[in-house]
Amino acid sequence: GVNAETLSYNDNDSGKFGITSDRSGNGDSLVINGNYKYGIVGQNNDVTVKDWSSISISLTNETIGQADVVGVIARKGKTTVVNTSGDLSITASGTAKEGTDPIPVHAYGGTIEIYAGGNIKLLSSDGNAIMSQPTVNDGGKFSSSVSLTAGGDIVIESDGAAILAGLIQEGLSDKSSSVTINAANVSITSKKGVAVKIYDQDQTWNPNAPRSGNAFVELHADKKLALNGATYGIDQVRNGAESTIGSTSKFSAGEEIVINGDSAGIRATNKEGIHSPNNLNIYAPKINVTGASSAAVIADSGANIQFAGDEKGTTKTNVILSGNQDAVQTVETSTVGFTNAAVDVTKGNINSNGKSESNGKSESNGKLELNNSNVIMHGGNFKANTLTGTGTSSITLNDAKSTVSV
Repeated sequence: GVNAETLSYNDNDSGKFGITSDRSGNGDSLVINGNYKYGIVGQNNDVTVKDWSSISISLTNETIGQADVVGVIARKGKTTVVNTSGDLSITASGTAKEGTDPIPVHAYGGTIEIYAGGNIKLLSSDGNAIMSQPTVNDGGKFSSSVSLTAGGDIVIESDGAAILAGLIQEGLSDKSSSVTINAANVSITSKKGVAVKIYDQDQTWNPNAPRSGNAFVELHADKKLALNGATYGIDQVRNGAESTIGSTSKFSAGEEIVINGDSAGIRATNKEGIHSPNNLNIYAPKINVTGASSAAVIADSGANIQFAGDEKGTTKTNVILSGNQDAVQTVETSTVGFTNAAVDVTKGNINSNGKSESNGKSESNGKLELNNSNVIMHGGNFKANTLTGTGTSSITLNDAKSTVSV
């Protein structure tokens, strides 16, 4: 039978660590719980935790109010590897008195690789579920990356941004911040924030000093990818110094992608006049994007959002868009494109003459790109200041009141 090894700490030393060196389980199950500051830690050395039948980490700081609670962490350029043949669950809860709120998985200038033969579940209260940030203040200059691979499903839920690839510290223009996920089905939910956030400017840590560097995420589900945010499903923001790299993120699924935001479904935005790359690529045979109080899709100030059935654009895709007033909004040299797509605009307008979010001024040079794609409007208007693309495309109006202006 499977034996369980349990590491439990319930005293009030706020600096206690769980596992700090290689640990092999020989097929047993691993449980880490209590008031540990960090559950599995790679910071003075690389750490590999492997050969476990299952791993469960449940940490809280509610009893002692320490600054950090992290399930799995990598720092100082080190690598932390966590590997189980079965299921992995990490829960971090409580409210920090100072520092960062609880984070199940945090690459703080380090590399984290998590593999599960079964399912992965990450739960966080207050904080992010996954955070990646390069560092310059922790013994050197280090990139950061988190990768999660599951043979089964991955479920991620948090109050804050569920997945965050951020650039927060200065002087890291040659460093990168990334989160990569692969599983059968992937579900990511933020109850109070953004499901997936990629950014160079944090409201708390560097509100007036956006950073340069490479920040991106790549999420793939063999079947279905679902993103649900209390603000945005995806929000990619580049306000910082000009960068040749910027952010290019990819979301792909073998069957279906569903993206919902209580505000907008997808937003990619640059500060006006900053022309760092800001690209979002969404690939699946079926894509459904909803913005409850704003547009389904917003591209602002040089951003480029592309929809296709697969990366090569050869697979057909059915894209369903529903937004409040606008389904698609492209502003100031930004582009939203569709390749080999049947685009069903069930609610809202296609509007590439929208106002810029960043300056409120009316701009009129957003682009809409249709490559072998057909757009069906169900009551909304189609306004494209610049319409580009290749192959044969069409716009169909299913309501006599709808208009087309190109």
